[in-house]
Amino acid sequence: MKAIIIRGDRGSGKTKACMKILEEARQRGFRAGGVICPSILAPDGTKTGCLALDAATGMTVELGSNRKAFPGPGWKRWSFSDEGFAFANAAVGSALLRADRIVFLDEIGPIELETSRGLIPSLRLLEAAIRNSWFETAVAVVPVRPELVESVGKRLGSSPVLDAARADLDAIIADAGVALLDVLDPMRAMR
Repeated sequence: MKAIIIRGDRGSGKTKACMKILEEARQRGFRAGGVICPSILAPDGTKTGCLALDAATGMTVELGSNRKAFPGPGWKRWSFSDEGFAFANAAVGSALLRADRIVFLDEIGPIELETSRGLIPSLRLLEAAIRNSWFETAVAVVPVRPELVESVGKRLGSSPVLDAARADLDAIIADAGVALLDVLDPMRAMR
């Protein structure tokens, strides 16, 4: 397994890029799973929370909020659900057990890196999959904020980094598609 990091600030389109990659993967017939965390928006467009979306099943649970308290870890003005993290980690674990070709882990942040909570079990599974060369024709797609790219990159090995802040989301998807195809079709990478 190899990893692709999608770098971007809050609101830069990291999750939107994951959704587009998921859509493209399905159109190409690749089995995909893991967790993608779309925003919950207030009527005025303000982000008030996030969901955990199982990329394989489409099921969702509420993961975090900046408006209500959950039993689970917190970070700054955000509260996260232990139940939501359990669901998200199960989605990633299930994707690895099925040997999905594309596994999403959206996103690794301070909760994981500074408190070892949240999605840290999933990050550790991906680290093991990469370190032990499991699933040679699989790729993990991992969105990360710019200030955390170096730390996550060290954990996931030499990973291509795509910039979600680029103005053209379709170009990001095209770059991801090329990187994904290089992993999914090793003969293509040699041409």
